[in-house]
Amino acid sequence: THRSLTALTVGGDCGEFPAPGAENPPQSADGPLPPQTAVTPRQGSRAPATLELMDIHALLRHQEGVVSRRQALTAGLRDDDIERKIRRREWAPLFRGVYIDHTGRPTWMQRAWGATLVHDPAALSGRSALVVAGAFARDDSPISLMISAHRRVQDPPGITTTRTRRWELDVQHHLSPPR
Repeated sequence: THRSLTALTVGGDCGEFPAPGAENPPQSADGPLPPQTAVTPRQGSRAPATLELMDIHALLRHQEGVVSRRQALTAGLRDDDIERKIRRREWAPLFRGVYIDHTGRPTWMQRAWGATLVHDPAALSGRSALVVAGAFARDDSPISLMISAHRRVQDPPGITTTRTRRWELDVQHHLSPPR
């Protein structure tokens, strides 16, 4: 599970998979994923593939129960699978295109993951980055994000975004969530 998890995480070049048979297979920290652990979207199948569901569950665990629509689709779920999870209250919308795996109040860390996913690629910044590092207590203040200077986004309530021209220099993509 850990090897395929790396390929599904946000940020950088890891968030998307090439088409089946492409020259560059999904990578993990240890190198290419073996074919039996690579995640490929289902093609017309109605029955969920166990491996795909295990990967989405691993991703949810890694991201504190938060997943983006793009990640879910990349992991092999279809739009109707996502809609069914919402209808059954297995998932609830956190932000547009971002879901949480429960219907209760999100924790600070779940809000932070949701914020980075709603503006992906994005990274925690300012006070929010310091909260994750343990310098401040978690509270209900807005989540502070940083995005590349060339992007324009509209923040949902609870998120404040700044832009940087030094995106590659300022962001630590290897951290979870990025900051």
